[in-house]
Amino acid sequence: MKKRVKMSVKTREELLNFYRDNIANSDSDDSVTFLEDLSDTLGDLESKSGSAEQWKEKYEENDKNWRKKYTDRFYSNDTEENEGNEENEEQTKEKQKLHFEDLFSVKE
Repeated sequence: MKKRVKMSVKTREELLNFYRDNIANSDSDDSVTFLEDLSDTLGDLESKSGSAEQWKEKYEENDKNWRKKYTDRFYSNDTEENEGNEENEEQTKEKQKLHFEDLFSVKE
């Protein structure tokens, strides 16, 4: 069974230099196409890794805000809010009460 060799992570420049020094012996169309694909792929990966950092920052900021809101609710004086909600609920219930006459309509 073969041992797996841990590969190192290379920069874009290191990979392109390695390709130029070791692989790009010819100016064939295949060689140029491969170099172009390699460059495009590395550029795409770099742009995606940058956006991953942005998403991480957004996630951490959002998480921080929600944690603060959650803990702040334990320290806030919500008795006034509850009293206001109870009054609103009673008014809503009064408005929603149906009478027998409300169930039928008269066609003219």
